[in-house]
Amino acid sequence: MGWTEAINSRIDAKDGKYISQLFSKSIWMDSERESIDLSKVKHPFNILLENQKTAIEKKSYGTYETLIRSVVRMTGGEAWTGPIIKRVVYELLELWGKDSSNKVSKLLLEMYKKLVEQRNPAFIYVGNALFQIYLETERFKLAEDLLASASEPETACRDSYVFHYYKGIIKMYQDRFRESYLSLKRAFRYKKWRRIMAPVYFISSLLVNKFPKNIYLERFGCSYLSELVSVVREGLYVGVDNAIRNASEGITDYNLYRIISVHYPLICFNNLVGRAYRKHGCDNRLEIQKISEVLPGTDFKEIVCLLSSAIESGRLRGYISISRRVVVFSKADPFPVIAD
Repeated sequence: MGWTEAINSRIDAKDGKYISQLFSKSIWMDSERESIDLSKVKHPFNILLENQKTAIEKKSYGTYETLIRSVVRMTGGEAWTGPIIKRVVYELLELWGKDSSNKVSKLLLEMYKKLVEQRNPAFIYVGNALFQIYLETERFKLAEDLLASASEPETACRDSYVFHYYKGIIKMYQDRFRESYLSLKRAFRYKKWRRIMAPVYFISSLLVNKFPKNIYLERFGCSYLSELVSVVREGLYVGVDNAIRNASEGITDYNLYRIISVHYPLICFNNLVGRAYRKHGCDNRLEIQKISEVLPGTDFKEIVCLLSSAIESGRLRGYISISRRVVVFSKADPFPVIAD
């Protein structure tokens, strides 16, 4: 069977994975294939493969845009073509994703909407590519808007895990920590990306007062978080700022560092209060003086401000009695678990 006949048989079989390989730029480096008459390939792939050859030869953004538009328009209505669309988008991103991110993102958003209309599973992959571009170029509002309009993947696959990874990051930036943790926990099931996802996942865990063991931090290259995890878990508030500075050596993303700097001290303080309450609390009350004893040099007003912030954030249930200098805790779950 000749090469053209082999392609046509795969088209008849709706073998999207095989056909997608034909849209890799490396496939046309074979001199024998360069001489093949593509007009004998079944429609519309005869046209699309010609567009592919032209894009590789000219290496211009315009030819790749033409290719992507043609592939989505001519094949997007059939679900089996998903791998083909993903391959074409991948090739575009490899060449133009960084240098022409504005043009690429506008094109991909248009294609994303079309694929959603066509119910082609490739829309998840294209959406993930958009999330990546938006986050890398700090166009956070666009990432939020895309997530707000996106439908969650119905099946568990690589693209769905990556979707939940980006969703988890966006929810974290929105200070919606429970949703962030649950999405990242789901994404972390994808074993091939665990080293990539681990830092964000572990950071999100602490935001809901869940603490990864050192063995897992070491396994996934996150040992730089070990001290911080220990300090926050034990409520060692005096040392939390220093632990954050030490951890910052391994945290390259500014937004993650900002979230840690803003929220971890309060979580640490809340755990300190919980420890003091278990040791000295009586009748759902804790004297603020008992907190002051653990925090020498911290005045009453500052402790009251920290307690107010913990209550406002929902991490502590109760109220402060200034006149009696006590914290009165809720009888029902004074330290709620955020990640249920």
